[in-house]
Amino acid sequence: MWEKPEHDGGSRILGYLVEMLPKGTEKWKEYSFRVIAVNEKGKSDPRELGVPVIAKDIEIQPSVELLFNTFTVKAGDDLKIDIPFRGRPLPTTSWKKDGNPLKQTTRVNVQTSKTLTSLSIKEATNEDLGHYELHLSNTAGSTTASLTVIVLDRPGPPTDVKIDEVSADSVTLSWKPPAYDGGCHISNYIVEKRDTTTTTWEVVSAAVARTSIKVSRLVTGSEYQFRVCAENRYGKSTYTNSPSVVAEYPFKIMMDAKFRDVVVVKAGEVFKVNADVAGRPIPVISWTKDGKELTTGEEYQFRIKAENRFGISDHIDSQCVVVKLPYSE
Repeated sequence: MWEKPEHDGGSRILGYLVEMLPKGTEKWKEYSFRVIAVNEKGKSDPRELGVPVIAKDIEIQPSVELLFNTFTVKAGDDLKIDIPFRGRPLPTTSWKKDGNPLKQTTRVNVQTSKTLTSLSIKEATNEDLGHYELHLSNTAGSTTASLTVIVLDRPGPPTDVKIDEVSADSVTLSWKPPAYDGGCHISNYIVEKRDTTTTTWEVVSAAVARTSIKVSRLVTGSEYQFRVCAENRYGKSTYTNSPSVVAEYPFKIMMDAKFRDVVVVKAGEVFKVNADVAGRPIPVISWTKDGKELTTGEEYQFRIKAENRFGISDHIDSQCVVVKLPYSE
């Protein structure tokens, strides 16, 4: 742009002549410009622009207009996310899901125009939930926009169902929450049991708030299996089964054999051997020496065992022990 001549030469200015002189062969050329006023009498002297001009496209770093960074869709419904962007020259766009390049399928598709990129998901499943990234780049720079897609669905199954305690009429079991909660709070767990001689499942509780339960009123000696499912506002998960277990006391009898050393008792001293024994129910303890009663002054090799109504422990033998009662005439 320029201003009119101070004098029009006595005749109306018919127009202006703009001339340019290109220099260089680079991508961005340098130009010099000059302007000449023209009337019916002829042309004025040229007025040149003070400095050369480089013809270069305006550069603008990419930017996005992301109003939300969390998008929710119910399983089976469609989801479309439109993200306007700007940048000059036109930025290149790329999408990632959970850190990997987004794989486009017949269900998952990306479309991009000069000002908008759209992520479309048809009939969403829990495979579509996760962290998405949009990356834009041009010669002026780059930017990344992050967003999360939540798919609302029934939860996944509980994991690691295990038996913690067993008695003659009860079993305590526990489990871990599902890896996928369905995009919302787990409201409760449902626990069922069955006698392994049948295929019929019976509900123990349909409103378990914690991740453990004690199941009582079992029949002693019967074998049971349990299963657990999780529930949220969108439905129930599949069941996870426990190992089979027999309702009975765990009859494990343990005995401390720290008395195995040789013990020599002098006359007048009290002979005492301590052996720690554990079992449930409380075991009855017996000491024997070939089924015979101890006799004073004799050398013995002792045998100890523990016994309850479920069985008898292994015998533990001591080394030779001299037993002497207090000296008397």
